[in-house]
Amino acid sequence: MPELILNSPDPKTLNHLIASGFCHTGTWRRSDQGHPVCDGAFPDAPGIYLFVEDERILYVGSAEQSLCKRLREYMRNQRNLAPNKRPVHHALANSINNLGNVKVYTRIISTKEEHSYCKLPVDLLLGVESGLIKSLNPPWNRRGSKAAPKDTAYDG
Repeated sequence: MPELILNSPDPKTLNHLIASGFCHTGTWRRSDQGHPVCDGAFPDAPGIYLFVEDERILYVGSAEQSLCKRLREYMRNQRNLAPNKRPVHHALANSINNLGNVKVYTRIISTKEEHSYCKLPVDLLLGVESGLIKSLNPPWNRRGSKAAPKDTAYDG
C-alpha cells in the first residue's frame, strides 16, 4: 500500500491523493427515475473517503469501522433527507439534483496497529482526516455561512 504523503509539491491535487493510495470506488449520480444512487463497491474496512466533482475535492470524511457501512449511511440519508441532517448531506443532494456526478475515492487506513509520537498515542485515521481537511479546505467540510462559498448547497 502506498504511503500517504502530504509534504510533496502539491498535496492539494487529486492526482497526488491517488498516488498516495486513494482509489475511485464509486460515483453518486441521479438515476433514470430521478433518485440519488451511488454505484460502486466500497471496502469493508476503516479509512478515509473523499467526495469529488470535476476534479475538485468537496468533502473529506472518515469511517472508523467500515467505509462500506459509512457510505451506505449516506445512501439512506439521501432517500430520507430531513432538514436536520448535516450540511454535507444537503450539499450532496443538491449536486446530484443538478445532474452532477460526485465521485467517491477511498483509502483504507488500518486502525488495528497502534501509532505513537514521542510515546504518546496517535489516532492515525483521525489525524490523516484532520490533516487533509486542513490542507485541502474542502467546501462541504466548512462550518457556518461565512466559511461556505455561495456555490455550495448549504448555508450553515
